[in-house]
Amino acid sequence: MADSDVIIIGAGAAGIAAARHLQRQGLHCRIIEAGDRIGGRAWSDGTSLGVPFDRGCAWFHCGGRNPLAPLADVHEITYGGNPWNAYHLQSGLLDAMESRRLGGRVTADVESLCAAGRTGQDPSAADVLDPEAPHRAVRDYLISAINGVALEDYACAEAAADDDTGENWIVHQGIGTLMTRLANGLDVVTGCPVRWVDTTEPEVRVGTDDGTFSAHAVLVTVSTGVLAAGAIEFRPLLPERKRQAVAALPMGVAEKIALRFVSNPFPYPPNTYLIVHAPGDEHAFGLHLCPAGHPVAVGYAGGPLAEWLNRQTDTAAMEFALERLARAFGNDLRDKVIAHTRTRWADNPLTRGSYSAARPGGGHASRRVLAEPVGGRLFFAGEATDPTDFATVHGAWQSGIRAAREVIQQWGAEADGGRLAQGD
Repeated sequence: MADSDVIIIGAGAAGIAAARHLQRQGLHCRIIEAGDRIGGRAWSDGTSLGVPFDRGCAWFHCGGRNPLAPLADVHEITYGGNPWNAYHLQSGLLDAMESRRLGGRVTADVESLCAAGRTGQDPSAADVLDPEAPHRAVRDYLISAINGVALEDYACAEAAADDDTGENWIVHQGIGTLMTRLANGLDVVTGCPVRWVDTTEPEVRVGTDDGTFSAHAVLVTVSTGVLAAGAIEFRPLLPERKRQAVAALPMGVAEKIALRFVSNPFPYPPNTYLIVHAPGDEHAFGLHLCPAGHPVAVGYAGGPLAEWLNRQTDTAAMEFALERLARAFGNDLRDKVIAHTRTRWADNPLTRGSYSAARPGGGHASRRVLAEPVGGRLFFAGEATDPTDFATVHGAWQSGIRAAREVIQQWGAEADGGRLAQGD
């Protein structure tokens, strides 16, 4: 007899969404998680800074249609509206009119990427954008920080497919906190890495460090970084089509450096996003000031800058962020730092990066291939499988619901004596 109706590998947003959906259909779902906590890349850290800090996903992107926002309301998790953008460039702080003009230039460049992506050729952003544009440093920083890759690796097809509404709402208590609450009542086994999945027998078997589990179906929600590394052995091998999809969707690198101050040293309202680019700097750098009103600055980096920062010590990374703040606000704020931390998603063996980033030349089409079930008993979810909301926590959430429906539709009528026959 199978231990469960469905085993879900990974207790991130996709796994939690799928388990909740299947549980409402009367199925027993067991989530097996390699890490020692729930949430995956949704990780709310309340100790490093003494206030909530989301080490991974922190925003409700596409806030007005984000399916997690109404769930946050139910669970008394609050969130804020779009940040106000400020720019401290080589000439100093830009005024409101200059800021609007700069934002408009960046928006026009993104539109040009979308147009190129709709041609069917799928060039890289570097192939399309003007490398000598006066606003290049800010533009290139934003594209890399958001997507986790260099311009040479950002596919225009991704820009065209990204269904972004421009509504970005910071979550005050943390998305990791929300995920923990949404997982309440689910059967979750943590600290239990999955080593292999065997679909050669009538019931699927899943081998872990704590023994073997069995189920009628398995849903895999781990990152493409984990899949590409072969951390989970599939018996038999995944189809070549599926393995090619994994290779076409490698993980991007997006990292954060967070500083807490004894009091708010910034002459801006909470929820301001400041981009600094000083003379001599190769890269611009952005920091989210006072999210949720806390005296904190969170610096964001992606692509080559994030990779460089990952090679630095914690102290050097902190100094990098602090130096940029000091250029905008003066050296006095150095004495007000009371805590700091940084992320290392690129070094995390449970993710091996931050989120998926399809490569130019057709990689985006692999998202639908990655989502396809294999053999009617092996299913896939995760942000990398969502064709329009990839690289977001709500994309992961939606993919879990989509995969749960596939379990019910494609396999459910035969499983466990027909208990799934009623469908969705």
